[in-house]
Amino acid sequence: SDGSSNKLMSYNMSSGAISEISTFATGVNSWAAGGNNAVDSYGRVAYTISGTKLFKINLDDGTEESVTLDANPISIGWDSKNKKLYAVNNTDIVSINTSTGAFTVISSGTVPSTANYVQFIAPNDQRYYIQGSDVTRVFSLTDGSLLGSFTSILRAMPPGAVVLGSASTDDDESIAINIADPTSQIIKLG
Repeated sequence: SDGSSNKLMSYNMSSGAISEISTFATGVNSWAAGGNNAVDSYGRVAYTISGTKLFKINLDDGTEESVTLDANPISIGWDSKNKKLYAVNNTDIVSINTSTGAFTVISSGTVPSTANYVQFIAPNDQRYYIQGSDVTRVFSLTDGSLLGSFTSILRAMPPGAVVLGSASTDDDESIAINIADPTSQIIKLG
């Protein structure tokens, strides 16, 4: 946000160039400290929330839509495998219908606390990691069950599938990764 104008920016990692894609949410200048953004990189849509309003911004042309949500969620996360938006709403995990703003409860009363708005969804098996004030809890988005927990760390990155390229034949495309999870995958597109 720059003054009262919210700008969606693009950063070119090769050249370092920064450009403005669009402005959005005109007149909204109150945003949560974190956890209020999610990106559907394949559908090319950025989601952000302010109160009970969900803004959907097209990453290619900057057009914007918005819907009113059933409630004011704490944070949102995008499930790239099932192409769904999820949220922590009070102590519940909910899925959000991005067309209507309606919530569907996945797990009720299972999130006792959140910390630093740190949460993410593992892309290959719909595990929802939510950092609490005491531990990070792992939930199944299939049935909402608690899969386990571990002592919270300062920040965590999503485990699971790593997706490279898009029909690239470049010999110099590479990635280095060290994940202990034996079910992790590397997926090459194209």
